[in-house]
Amino acid sequence: MLGSSFTPLLPRIACLCGAQKVFGLKGSSWNRVVFPVASRTTRLGSRRYKGKGALAVRPIRPTWRSLQGGGIAIERQGTMFVEFAAAVAERQYDWENKLTFALNAIELGTLMECAGSKNEFYHDPGKGGRSEGTVSKTLRVEPTPSGNGYFFSISVSDKSSRRNTNISVPVSFGEFAVMKQLFQYCIPHLLGFDEAFNCPPQFQQPPEWGNDVEAAAGTAP
Repeated sequence: MLGSSFTPLLPRIACLCGAQKVFGLKGSSWNRVVFPVASRTTRLGSRRYKGKGALAVRPIRPTWRSLQGGGIAIERQGTMFVEFAAAVAERQYDWENKLTFALNAIELGTLMECAGSKNEFYHDPGKGGRSEGTVSKTLRVEPTPSGNGYFFSISVSDKSSRRNTNISVPVSFGEFAVMKQLFQYCIPHLLGFDEAFNCPPQFQQPPEWGNDVEAAAGTAP
């Protein structure tokens, strides 16, 4: 029976950086249950289906490497895949032969900042290697002639097969607004910034702060 005051018993939740997250509930008491986050595969994406083709955007997470003495560092930043599939019949699209363009965080920022004007991005998948110049990819985003949205277009040129492939998909202002929100949300994750806030609470001043007065000024009393 409760008295005049009541102090709730709050469950303890622990979170381990990197490979494990620890939490669980059994009956009225909390127990330690380990879920290996690293082994989980989550596939997310957003697709737009139009008459002559379909457009999809899909985030690819960054990869990490372990540091000597503990800790992790980014090995490769994440990217946003922009994928195109040509229509082969009514409401049927050739995703097996899709064309893909990978945008990094800076390119996503450029695309969002310059919305309303023509944007063009060029990639050479073989740059720096023996196959440099063999395959070239161009992504164009430009306003539609009617002014009611944008055209997302991809061109892939393969000199080895003498083949040029082009797909263009119209995107309405509303669809582009949703895409921008997805891009804006994903950029910190592509750069790995979310990992800095997924760790347990930090009770000691980070060594990186040093004598930084501005950083120390942000400490709560």
